[in-house]
Amino acid sequence: MKEIKLLDIAKKAKVSPTTVSLVLNNKWQELNISPSTQKRIIKIVEKFGYRPNILARGLKCGKTFLIGVVFSDITSGMEKIFKGIQSYFSNDGYEIILKISNSNFKEWKEAIKYIIEKKVEGIIFESSFLYNPRIRKYIKEMEMSKKIKIVFIGNEIPGFESPFIGNNNEEIGYIATKHLISHGHKKIICVTNTAYNNLIGILRVKGYKKALKEANVKVNKEFIINFFPDKYGYFEGGYLAIKKFLAEKGKIFSAIFSHGDKTALGIIKGLQEIGFKIPEDVAIVSVDNEEFSNYVYPPLTTVNLDGFKLGKFAAQILHRLLQGEKVQSILLTHKLIIRKSCGEHTNKVCSEINF
Repeated sequence: MKEIKLLDIAKKAKVSPTTVSLVLNNKWQELNISPSTQKRIIKIVEKFGYRPNILARGLKCGKTFLIGVVFSDITSGMEKIFKGIQSYFSNDGYEIILKISNSNFKEWKEAIKYIIEKKVEGIIFESSFLYNPRIRKYIKEMEMSKKIKIVFIGNEIPGFESPFIGNNNEEIGYIATKHLISHGHKKIICVTNTAYNNLIGILRVKGYKKALKEANVKVNKEFIINFFPDKYGYFEGGYLAIKKFLAEKGKIFSAIFSHGDKTALGIIKGLQEIGFKIPEDVAIVSVDNEEFSNYVYPPLTTVNLDGFKLGKFAAQILHRLLQGEKVQSILLTHKLIIRKSCGEHTNKVCSEINF
């Protein structure tokens, strides 16, 4: 089948190639191209599956229209973030090069080398890579060269000029714990991941402690439990953590703040095996609002994390950097989704807490 070209689209739409180009670059309104013409061109483009030649377009304006994205893994959460990035840049004709790498410097450098050789204009990184001192140094040198614009997804780490966009993990811990306190709970376990200085877990514990102190509830260090997802995974990590706690200390708590929905499922399995009911015996609030969280029994009360929105914001920030704008780091706001795992909720003030 013959490859369709811009000139072919123009002929079929009975307009000039310039008009087609302006429509594809979303500049038709600026130059008084009618909505009916715009719709006709888009319909023909979609019908014949026309895609602009990115390379040729780049040679004309000195740009490659390529963006690099480097993730450590493709979990369901990271998949949503990537879809958000993809959704934003697809509207501007950018192509995305995705590489998956762990935090091993050699493997990570190979991924970066591959992306840079493609002459990308910008890169979106997970901030978790910055825990490796060699990667930190390398990215710092990339920043200083100012050849490639950088945006980090995750927690803000001092010492970098490039903007960060992420979830407000301290407020997440605060929201979840405050909700449990509003039910009258004081003995609240926090099952999280602070191993290897994991900043997400550290900040969520900070929010957990903040809510307790605000309610004049003494913080019990024994109630802060690590579940080691790197070793056991999220489901089994939660399951083993609660079983170990119960075996060593018994049921000396009435509620649990879980690091995430997957971990909460493991915790619930561990509790139910012993005969505890949720929420009658133990109330649980989690984080993520995974798709399954409304379909398990009982449905999980959870802090919503909007990965698609996060990815779209990261792409928007990078795009603004590419246009020469100055941008600030952003922490997203969060909403608590109230379901059955924490019991009937009477204080409606906490049903939607935004920060």
